[in-house]
Amino acid sequence: EGRDGLLVILEPPPGDYGQFVTRTVAEENADRIQIMKITAEQTKRPLPAVQAEQGAEWRKRAFRGEWIEVPVA
Repeated sequence: EGRDGLLVILEPPPGDYGQFVTRTVAEENADRIQIMKITAEQTKRPLPAVQAEQGAEWRKRAFRGEWIEVPVA
């Protein structure tokens, strides 16, 4: 989970599975961005603010041992 509410692939798996993972992550991120854009528009807030908020929510939901990117202070 990236600090901007989007998924990040640290090391894509090799071969066809890696292509599948890359495509799936890109599709999920496109969905997340669309939702965040709608939220930003509806709440009249900048998209980066919504992304930071969503990043915090995804970090809260992360499983133990899952890689997360924390915001820089």
